[in-house]
Amino acid sequence: MKNIAIPFFVFFLLMSSFSCTSIEKLVDSGQYDKAIYFATNKLSGAKVNKVEYVRGLETAFKKVTDKDMAYIEKLKNEGNPESWETILSIYNIISDRQEQIRPLLPLTDENGRKANFLFVNTNDLEKEAKEQTINFLYSSAKDFLQEARSSKDRIPARKAYDALLRLKNYSARFMDVPQLEREARELGTTKILVNVQNYSQAVFPAGLEDEILRLGFRDLDREWQKFDAYPERNRDYDLGITLILSNVQVSPGSVSEKSFSEKKEIPDGFQYLLDEKGNVKKDTAGNDIKLPKNKVIEAQILEVFQSKSAGLSGRLEVMDLHTKGVRESRDINTVAIFENRAASFKGDERALTEDTKKRLGNRPAVFPTDAVLLLEAARKLRPLVISELRKIRID
Repeated sequence: MKNIAIPFFVFFLLMSSFSCTSIEKLVDSGQYDKAIYFATNKLSGAKVNKVEYVRGLETAFKKVTDKDMAYIEKLKNEGNPESWETILSIYNIISDRQEQIRPLLPLTDENGRKANFLFVNTNDLEKEAKEQTINFLYSSAKDFLQEARSSKDRIPARKAYDALLRLKNYSARFMDVPQLEREARELGTTKILVNVQNYSQAVFPAGLEDEILRLGFRDLDREWQKFDAYPERNRDYDLGITLILSNVQVSPGSVSEKSFSEKKEIPDGFQYLLDEKGNVKKDTAGNDIKLPKNKVIEAQILEVFQSKSAGLSGRLEVMDLHTKGVRESRDINTVAIFENRAASFKGDERALTEDTKKRLGNRPAVFPTDAVLLLEAARKLRPLVISELRKIRID
């Protein structure tokens, strides 16, 4: 705990601004630690120790030490074992404060008066407070764990885990803390089992359920939540999340044909411009006048469109496995679609549009089997299930 108190103490002081204040004002307003930091800054390395800083440091140190010791005495008299952690932190602060002043000692002001600081010997006091804190946290953790075991309530187990983590700040290896920590983690974690049930009339192809359950549960796990797709031995689950498939449909493969033509007008040489007598007209330079000649070309296209689909629909149902009550339900569905277009033509290829040209060369394909399409639908269902699981409220 001492290692935690030092940076907080220093941070608190460093964030203070002294530009428009004095040591007397800080002491008078009860800002003793600010006053001590202010004075030690002024006195460190000073050639002359000004009376106001020395006297202010003395006063602030005495007042804050008396205040802290009085508060510790009050906490001890109240007899609440939970207060020992607070007491220990105050002893740490007192010790840190004394170490802040110690480099200045002996301290004499510019008039030759030697400053007097009554230090508290915190070694034994900190040791006692640390032992009492450890004992309290250990006892609290044991009590919380016993409550969790008997009540099956996860909250006491989490409180036990928190107490054990705090205990480790003071003693990394204390009795059976590692074992208790593992037990608290297990008892405090909401354990969720995810499974698939087929309530439709369809027969699942091999591997469909496994494909759906390959959900990447590591991304779903949180500090106090553990998801499993398959039950672990000797694990008592709290929630069951079931993907109930109520409708599994596969459409028959369909084939449709469409024939159409595409036309285009293209240049086709030239022709002479004739006058009313049938003679070729001349321009002003005496040259024959020629006009461009166009022709229409055409292609006949036969397009074959194939399609087949497989759909999975149902709901995610969340059940409390202790009470057997359904907590919530969410609809979910997906479709996998197979499509293929093939096109052939007769006629002049130059008449074809660019879009039609892209489809040329494709051949009619073999339809995927029902099992293949259903497995594809299952793969598409996985991210939807993950998304819905993230929305479910889990204690």
